[in-house]
Amino acid sequence: VHKTHQVIGQIGVTKKENEIPAAKRLFAQVTKRILSGMLLIGDALHTQKETAETILAQEADYLFVVKENQKQLHNDLAFLFSETTCPRTSATEEEYGHNRYIHTEVTQITEKQVLTYFAGWENLACVGKVQRRGTRTEKGTNINVNETVYFISSKKDLTAKEAAKHLREHWSIENNLHWQKDYTFLEDRQTLRVGNAPLVMTFLRSMCISLFAACSFASVTTTIANLQKNPSLHHLFLKQAAII
Repeated sequence: VHKTHQVIGQIGVTKKENEIPAAKRLFAQVTKRILSGMLLIGDALHTQKETAETILAQEADYLFVVKENQKQLHNDLAFLFSETTCPRTSATEEEYGHNRYIHTEVTQITEKQVLTYFAGWENLACVGKVQRRGTRTEKGTNINVNETVYFISSKKDLTAKEAAKHLREHWSIENNLHWQKDYTFLEDRQTLRVGNAPLVMTFLRSMCISLFAACSFASVTTTIANLQKNPSLHHLFLKQAAII
């Protein structure tokens, strides 16, 4: 969850599948009671009609990024935003800090007559274009940012400004979950390989990050360091988190 940095559902991917069918199993596991009314944001991999239908069945909405893995959809959106003059709205925002400056412009179309062209995408309420321009610094080297992606969404009355905010906040999953698990918990270096142990441990790491956020701890790294230095804090933490 972007605002709270909590994991509300997690499921393992089997050897014979990728994230696409696993996501649909996850939505069914989390239940409609939790997902109802939510806006679920997916990377381009999850821009699938069946996934959209599964989300809508849970009384939630989808916002999917569109890249060239959905070639026809991507080309149709590129043509729509470059060759047509149908009414559209736009919003801009600027990001500073962390050795980067990014200017983002979001352009959005909600015309029903236009949306009917994208057959098969159930409850489609808007389509949009995101242009990011700027620079970021990696290892002392300035890198130019020049990126254009598209998106589709079923959420009614979604403004271009709100879409920009949601797509930007989607990176919080990378920064506050995946990065924390990989670099703070050293998940990629773990040697557990047998049975369900790797899956159980990654669930526990997600639970810890969620509990740290729920307890409003300022830093995952500092919290782990404090727990390592003072084992007596373990009991206090578990008690505060209502685990014991």
